[in-house]
Amino acid sequence: SSLMNAFNSINSNQNNHTVDIILNLAKNYNKNVIGILGLSFKSGTPEIKESPAINIIKNLITKKFEINVFDPIAIPNVKKEFGDKINYSSNINHV
Repeated sequence: SSLMNAFNSINSNQNNHTVDIILNLAKNYNKNVIGILGLSFKSGTPEIKESPAINIIKNLITKKFEINVFDPIAIPNVKKEFGDKINYSSNINHV
């Protein structure tokens, strides 16, 4: 439906905008390392299929970022998606 297409377009644009902000900050600070807290689509669940964080990670991997993540419930599913392409932490203070 056209409403669903519009919704998907808005979500995609929001993710791209978030990546643009990250890229600008990284450039300003001369860093290519980022920590991401919360990876699931809905808090407290392991579901990552529609998670904005997953799309942002995919985009940043193509930009050669080192990515550190924390989400005690979703990490097993994220590992299936990314393997050793990103760093996983079981402690929020180490992200």
